[in-house]
Amino acid sequence: MSWLLTIIPEPIKRALAWSAAAVLALLGAWVAGRKDGRQAAKSEALRKDAEAKQDALEVRNEVDQKSDADVRSALDRWMRD
Repeated sequence: MSWLLTIIPEPIKRALAWSAAAVLALLGAWVAGRKDGRQAAKSEALRKDAEAKQDALEVRNEVDQKSDADVRSALDRWMRD
């Protein structure tokens, strides 16, 4: 295997080494970008989940504060028989 390295001219070896380094740098940047994107998506999903939970709590509190007759009249507008 070492005889193969003696056949390849020095400028080509240098170019191959720089090319391999560039490919590894691009691969590292791509992996880091995917990781950051995944974390951003998770935090966005958690934020939306928290907002949905807060909205549900507000609706539940509104319904709890209404009388039974008010709740029935509100449901009559949304439900079919």
